[in-house]
Amino acid sequence: MSVQFGVLARLTWWEYSWDIMEPVTYFVTYGTAMAAYAYFVLTKQEYILPDVKDRQHLITLHKSAKKAGINLAEYNDVKRQIAEIEHDLRRLRDPLYMHLPAPPPKSPTYSASEIAASKKLLKQALEKATDSVVNKQAAAKISSLLESTGNPFRSKK
Repeated sequence: MSVQFGVLARLTWWEYSWDIMEPVTYFVTYGTAMAAYAYFVLTKQEYILPDVKDRQHLITLHKSAKKAGINLAEYNDVKRQIAEIEHDLRRLRDPLYMHLPAPPPKSPTYSASEIAASKKLLKQALEKATDSVVNKQAAAKISSLLESTGNPFRSKK
């Protein structure tokens, strides 16, 4: 936009007059607005320079990786593992944490709707599992899950 402003300012105040440049500036500005809207319609993303730059980088990266035969899923997995190891190294080298054990792994958490849906599925399985001996054993396990006082799921807060 600054280049556009500079060119239009040069043409307005040095080369031509405002009477000639006014319709030109109108159409240039209107065309820029149409181009930004077309970008939004096509990408469902606002025309913000960092976002546009990131999008172009990803498109170029994926095309280059496909051409070179690189599996980006494996690459991303390796990069994630490297980041985790580097984080652990930084944590271990920190003087405040020198003698502390590693934090326990995070256990999954479930929302109340997920818990209700799983209980509903367990009840349906219990109703279906009453025919054979194997199914009766499964039914016993399902009913013990449903009747247990401790909730097998942790809910999100």
